[in-house]
Formats: sequence, structure tokens, C-alpha cells
Amino acid sequence: MFGQGEIDISFSDPCIYVKLANRGGAKAMARIVEENGRAEFRGQIIASKANKTIESSEDCRGRSWVAVDPSSAGGYLFPLGHFDDHDRNLHDFKEVVFAGGRQENVILGVYTGLHDLGSM
Repeated sequence: MFGQGEIDISFSDPCIYVKLANRGGAKAMARIVEENGRAEFRGQIIASKANKTIESSEDCRGRSWVAVDPSSAGGYLFPLGHFDDHDRNLHDFKEVVFAGGRQENVILGVYTGLHDLGSM
């Protein structure tokens, strides 16, 4: 929609911003600043509190992982980097599926037990 001139402003994660800037000339005008005053962007890896078998990145081996989207910085790429830093790669997971760009789908997938862990 941005590239077609249908919208003038967008709130997006870093990867989407880079695509918008490269393809459509988008310019950043603001960024999120946390309550503590730090301007950080990060992802989160979640598991159900009821699942006592996942407490570290080692425990994620052989598990089902649901992520936001393959191009989501916080919802996939940063967590993937975290796993890589801890000697995990995609082959270590039972499956990696994507939630259609929806963080709430990640949460629901983990909450209902459909997936063992999620990233957003």
C-alpha cells in the first residue's frame, strides 16, 4: 500500500522498513523508546509456563517452533540469531512454522500447545 501511494505513514519492524526504504523511498521519522529511555528493538522467545521441559535454548532441540514471519526481525531473525549463537540451527527443530505475520497467532499456538515455543 505504501508503494502504491495509498498510505503515507507506517509502523513497521526493521526488516520491513528496509524493504520500504529500498523499494519506495520511505524515510524513518521516529523510533520506539522504552520506558527506561533506551531505544532498543528485540524479539522474544516464549514457551508455555505449563511446559516445564523448556528452560534454555538447549531444551528447544527437537521442538516445534512457531515464528511470526520469515522476514520479521523480532519475530524470527533475531531469535534465529540467538539460537545460532547457542549452537542451534534450523535442523535442530522438529519443525519451524510461520504465523502469517501475526504475533497473536504465535501466542495462541504456544498457549494451546500446538507448538512448544514461539518467537515474536
